[in-house]
Amino acid sequence: MPVHKAGHEAKFWLGPVRLSWNKGFRESDLRDIARILAANETKLIEAWNETG
Repeated sequence: MPVHKAGHEAKFWLGPVRLSWNKGFRESDLRDIARILAANETKLIEAWNETG
């Protein structure tokens, strides 16, 4: 799951949520992003499977 904001980039894997790589996000931002992804993981995976 790619994440972009204000020139920063990161990639997270789902199932379970884990960071793949990060360019510029602070650790606190990464924790917040991971929490949001985890809270919505089922919906994100379902949406991904519908487009594939």
